[in-house]
Amino acid sequence: MKMYRFIKLIFLILVPGFSTFAYGADYFVDSKAGNDQNSGRQPAKAWKTLEQISKIQYSPGDRILLKRGSSFTGSLVLKGSGSIEKSIRILSYGDGKRPLINAAGIDFAIQMMNEQYWSIADIETTGGNMAGIFVGCTKDGQSLNGIHITNCYVHDIGDTTQIDWDYSTTTGGIVVVNGRLNEQGKPEYFNSLFNDVVIDNCIVRYNYRWTCLSISSGKLNGKRGNANYIRNCTAEYSAADGIRMNRVQNSFIEYCVMYRNGAWPKYPGRNLGGLGAWFFDAENCTIQYSEASHVQANTTDGGAFDIDYLQTNSTIQYCYGHDCAGYGVSVFGADATSPTVNSVVRYNVLSNNGRDTSFAYEGDFFIFTWGGGKLDGVQVYNNSSFWNPVRDTHAIRIDADFTGTRPNIFSRNVVHSKTSRLLYMKNDTMTCEDNRYVVKEGVVPEWKHRSQAFHSLQGFQQATGHEKSSLYNLGTNGSSGSEEHGFLMSASRLKPAGPAPSLSKIKFNGKLTLLCFADPGNPVSQSQVSFLKSMERQYAAYGLSVYYITTTGTKNYSEDQGIRPAAILSGSKKTIERYGVTAFPTTFLVSVEGQIIRKWENTSLVADLAMAVEEALGNNLPVKHFE
Repeated sequence: MKMYRFIKLIFLILVPGFSTFAYGADYFVDSKAGNDQNSGRQPAKAWKTLEQISKIQYSPGDRILLKRGSSFTGSLVLKGSGSIEKSIRILSYGDGKRPLINAAGIDFAIQMMNEQYWSIADIETTGGNMAGIFVGCTKDGQSLNGIHITNCYVHDIGDTTQIDWDYSTTTGGIVVVNGRLNEQGKPEYFNSLFNDVVIDNCIVRYNYRWTCLSISSGKLNGKRGNANYIRNCTAEYSAADGIRMNRVQNSFIEYCVMYRNGAWPKYPGRNLGGLGAWFFDAENCTIQYSEASHVQANTTDGGAFDIDYLQTNSTIQYCYGHDCAGYGVSVFGADATSPTVNSVVRYNVLSNNGRDTSFAYEGDFFIFTWGGGKLDGVQVYNNSSFWNPVRDTHAIRIDADFTGTRPNIFSRNVVHSKTSRLLYMKNDTMTCEDNRYVVKEGVVPEWKHRSQAFHSLQGFQQATGHEKSSLYNLGTNGSSGSEEHGFLMSASRLKPAGPAPSLSKIKFNGKLTLLCFADPGNPVSQSQVSFLKSMERQYAAYGLSVYYITTTGTKNYSEDQGIRPAAILSGSKKTIERYGVTAFPTTFLVSVEGQIIRKWENTSLVADLAMAVEEALGNNLPVKHFE
């Protein structure tokens, strides 16, 4: 009897959707077969509507389970708070498409105010005049914690004819903010903050409002919101920004893909303009291992990554920014009473930016202040830039005022330019040294110091004292520059290449292939999947195929990830052994001849993937990002 009870307990704990133990109550909802007169406590007794769910004040450990394939109309209002030990969860059960909430004509598809310790997972929303998922507050003095939003798909939000800057933190796809929209529909903010907000593995697209993914904490007793994360997400087709965080500390934007933001629905023209990813009014925050591309501008910005003003100890690293209207990366100062302090930009790859004639002047590296703002400590090192703007303008623009005693350096960067203008320096506060410049053959280079232009590196060095140990026209134009830094294209290259073991459903010969062994439940695998989907979007038309081999089953994986079913294969132990896979994810690049030419264990740098694919595709590409 004791063994029976033990086995029963383990079953109840491990089987999703059938838990009745003391952690809380389960509530099942099925839009097709449910009935609001039911108890809702079992799948066979499921409720039917969002209105029924919204009546309940939930308690710690409760779960709301929406059946996959269900479609609801209206708005889901979540009430009650969990605890640090037992959050309240809303998730899906069954097979098929995520449950859908259609909020056409209503402000929000999902709304939560003044609550904490919630987990929202496996939901699709469409519509919402103001936002898809909105988490806010209506009073001062609150420290709200533990909001986790995972594996949600949010799309087709709002109407840009009714928007301006005042709505920038309160409207968008998934919005967490220290405020609300009041009875007049205007933003209203409170002295409250959010900690431990995690938005993971979500897709937001077709956003007619401001930002696809936004966490805007307030301040409480002078402190910002702490330990907030946006990771493994895709943010695309937004009227303004892809991803932003405001008034946070010790927070991260990582392993994300931002695509075609700033102009929706007018791409490639202009709408609100925007950024790929950025922090504002933040401390100890990092953007890393992410890709931002095809960002459009309006009156400002149009860049991939930004360290904005009112920031301390900010880092942008291991990112790939390309094909943007303006800059690849920026560091800004614009507050006369509070300089931007200790900014670090390192190990990034920037390519083919400056695509708008009005914004190309920003350069790939845009170090800039205005309005009396100043910078106190800027370190830009070990980055690679491939500068090919639509008009001749400087790849590096240091147009800033500085203060303090922290180091300001631009060093050990590689700049490949197809135009003549390389560097502009407003003053001598930032030291430029030990950089590498490669210029297209026949182009006369220019380094500019204040108002004086120099057309030889030696002349610039002698007159200004800058660019000591720097080199001009190093190596062959078109090399990646990675050999100088060693942070790209190193461990992935296989010498010699070997034949890819055969797979029954994949024909390698004749097509370049990325093959990824992934574990769907592994966050590291999810990061790689997001990058591989980006590679397929960019290069499928030129001969690239992408396949995924999973080892833990493919239930709902195709639907949730937006991957065609034929591209997902179940991997046997024998297949894993034949490929020598010992870590998940592991990704192989297989040539058109069927040879494995690259191998990445764990998550690769997205720029490394792009470089390898472009090298293999060669002349098939109309735009080459790394020459």
